[in-house]
Amino acid sequence: MNSSDAVTVFEISQDNIGLFAQLNYCLLLSKFCQENNLSPYFILTGKGNVDPNYGNNWFEYYFSHKQLSPKNQRIGLNKYLNGDYYKIHNRYAINKLARGSEYHEIQNELTTLREGQLLCNRYILIKDHIIKTADDYFYKSFKNGKVLGIHYRGLDKHKEAPVFTYPFVLSIIEKYKSMFDSIFLASDEPEFIKYITKNMTDKNISIYSNPSGILHFRDNSGNYQKGLNALVDSILLSKCDFLIKTPSLLSAWSKLFNPKLPVTLIGRPDLFPNNEHAIPGHGYYPESILHQDGYFKMFRNKVREVIIHGNNSA
Repeated sequence: MNSSDAVTVFEISQDNIGLFAQLNYCLLLSKFCQENNLSPYFILTGKGNVDPNYGNNWFEYYFSHKQLSPKNQRIGLNKYLNGDYYKIHNRYAINKLARGSEYHEIQNELTTLREGQLLCNRYILIKDHIIKTADDYFYKSFKNGKVLGIHYRGLDKHKEAPVFTYPFVLSIIEKYKSMFDSIFLASDEPEFIKYITKNMTDKNISIYSNPSGILHFRDNSGNYQKGLNALVDSILLSKCDFLIKTPSLLSAWSKLFNPKLPVTLIGRPDLFPNNEHAIPGHGYYPESILHQDGYFKMFRNKVREVIIHGNNSA
């Protein structure tokens, strides 16, 4: 097989999922390509992320195809323009392509954070200007000392996981904050950010992005900046010394970027997310990995505490 034959094009066009859910699709398709000695070329066209000012493929706003030479990237684009590509409307299409059945979940085969990290590192390259944006912000805001990262995912997340009140989350932060010099805060709820900054005045709190408070796939007012904010927030959380998070793929990807990051989990995604019984465990990959039962799995994933109901931990 010559290199041009190996270039395999995928258009991911699902509109109602966020940036990190679609990155999950890229991971699953990368696994399929790795198994078949193919090189993926991703076209991501979901309207919740495309910004007309930056082109029709939002993958290229933030990422490059790590394994593809400029020549093979041109081959990939030409294949797409000529209709030679796989159209991916949802995860079931990936299962059907990779495993022959919509309900044979390829994501169940990713059993560690390391597997996803290796796939990402092999096929997906975050562009230099994104890394520089995160690095510059981090070094400017946290020149010295230890940083506690906080991620609170709200809005519609109650459909997949229990929601914890702001005062309860604050009480968990209070439990940990004495060990850290600064706090980095990320959330999709402006009210949460206001609440924490108002009620925790004894620590330097830094915030990279100010959320609109609108569901990510409904807020199309500035899709490039929205995606940039989400990605940079995730990278910044991965750079912290400790992470406290509620269920969210954004901060689960922080653990994929840095599997050695210690984490406390507030809340647990529902068993069989969205009633999808073909997926065992809690939540989607890589969130599901963080909620594996057993001391040694928690130890391997640097999970220090899982706070499930009230003040009870597991």
